[in-house]
Amino acid sequence: MDDAWIFYVNMMSPRMPFTAEDLNFLSQVLGKVSGTPVAVDSLVRDELTLDCLLDLPAVKEALLDETGCLKISPRFYFYILIRDVLQRGSIKSRGICHYLAEVLESFSKTSSLTHQGAQGTPHFAYVSDLLIALQKLPPKQSYQLRVHLGNYSLFMTGIFHERLEYYSKRHGAPGIRFYESIGQSAYRMAADNQIAKSEHLEEVLSGLSDGFHEVRVALNQMVEKTIHFHGHSYDLDAGNTTIT
Repeated sequence: MDDAWIFYVNMMSPRMPFTAEDLNFLSQVLGKVSGTPVAVDSLVRDELTLDCLLDLPAVKEALLDETGCLKISPRFYFYILIRDVLQRGSIKSRGICHYLAEVLESFSKTSSLTHQGAQGTPHFAYVSDLLIALQKLPPKQSYQLRVHLGNYSLFMTGIFHERLEYYSKRHGAPGIRFYESIGQSAYRMAADNQIAKSEHLEEVLSGLSDGFHEVRVALNQMVEKTIHFHGHSYDLDAGNTTIT
């Protein structure tokens, strides 16, 4: 089986996850706050300082106050919003925020939700299909699919919780608790895998397993309070974030 379709985040990728446009946007925001220009180069020299600057309320406010096409990446956009809601609770890990930003960026493309078969027909569209597939896969692909299953469950319960609740009540489909249980278990088993250790994902996956419910609720709040902020809609295309 070709495992290229399985989405999982590899934290061995470069530490700087943001684009030059993202840093330019941050520089402009900081310049407005301080009243003096802030050099983009200075933002990448000190990782700790950059993390603190990204936490400033003015950055999130600038994202939400703008309309039109922002020259920022979806990952930057999601990171700022996720970090804002998570740090209000008990989850302070920036690693988890970076991971979730990449998950949301990937799943914002609907092609990441299902695997397209040779005939163009969707496969593994449901959790039950994923669970069946796990029984037939070799260790590496099994690990990747568990990560995908955790990501998928968190995305569905975090972003589309109202839809899941609707189908559960009207059609008897699995509800939120089912997906939480599946996602939590998938993350836990993936975190215990040696591959997670080699890819520096053990701590992130373990944190998502332990805090699955809290993260899910935080994503619900993000959707309700910011994604639909004042009636705006958000479109992610070609690396830019458009707010209308």
